Order: sequence, then structure tokens, then C-alpha cells
Amino acid sequence: MSTFVPTASTPAASSDKAPLVDVSVTKVRCPGNNAGVVMSAGEGEGQVGFTVRRDGAFMYDGLLNPSAKRTVDVNVGSRKSAEIAVEIEGQGTANYKVTSGCAGKRHNRQGKAHALPRTGPPADLMGKIATAGGLVLTGGVIWWFGVIWPRPRPDTPICVDRSRYGRRRYPNLKL
Repeated sequence: MSTFVPTASTPAASSDKAPLVDVSVTKVRCPGNNAGVVMSAGEGEGQVGFTVRRDGAFMYDGLLNPSAKRTVDVNVGSRKSAEIAVEIEGQGTANYKVTSGCAGKRHNRQGKAHALPRTGPPADLMGKIATAGGLVLTGGVIWWFGVIWPRPRPDTPICVDRSRYGRRRYPNLKL
């Protein structure tokens, strides 16, 4: 919830030709923590200069044409208040105190910061299980290769220089 309280303004002598400017400050909008300074000029001739300050520091200045409306956003920190001063040339200064009720983080109803619930097993346990499974699988593959490799050798040497119809490499092999 945001509040603003206008304080006393100090009017100065205004010229008859310059338009009168109405100044208002909106409540703080929470997603951006911004308060809008709305200035609307009335009928008249020429332009009117304005300056917007927050806590005494310069924020924005510019010119308003007759029958023009301008909004300047002023950033107010989260859960902080600020003094906004709007100085209109020929009319004086209007001071506003603005308070931001916006929270910095999303909060649940108990006022604690919102976090996702922990579900599932811890990640380090899953990593250990995956490593153990990989080691068991690798050991099984190595054992299987050890059983089938090296194959039994034939009793007689392999005859490389044999004819196509010569003695078979494995004479007892049935095809």
C-alpha cells in the first residue's frame, strides 16, 4: 500500500500570460516502485518550465505547452519514502511525501520469502547411484570380454597356403 501526503507549497508571483499548472502525484505502483508526477497546464500563452526533484536531487526538467499534460515517473525505493518537489516557473514549489509499501521479494501470507518446496531425492545421492551403476555395468562388460576373449586355438597350425579344395582349417566343423 502506498501513501502520499502533499505538504505546503510556496507560490510565487505568476504572470498573467503563462498558463496555470495543476500538479498531482499518484500512488506508488508496486512492480516498478514508481510514483507518477502529473502536470497539466491550463489555457494561456507561452510555455512554462518545470523541475522535478526527489529528496533534493535533480530528476527531470522540461517545458509545458498550454493545454498540455505530462507525467514524469519518479522511482521510490522498495519500502522507502521520498520527498518529491515540483517547481513550476512562476508558480513556486509543491512538495509531496510519497511512501512505497511494495515488498522487494514476493512473500507468502506468513511474511516469509517464497521458495519452492523440496521434492524428490537429494541430488548428491542420485549422482552416487548413477556412478555405482556405471561402474557395475563397466565391470560386467570387462568380465564378459574376459570370458569370450581369447578364443581357443586350434591344435594344428592354420594353413595359409592351401588350395581352395585343400584340407579344412577345422576338420570337424559341420556346415
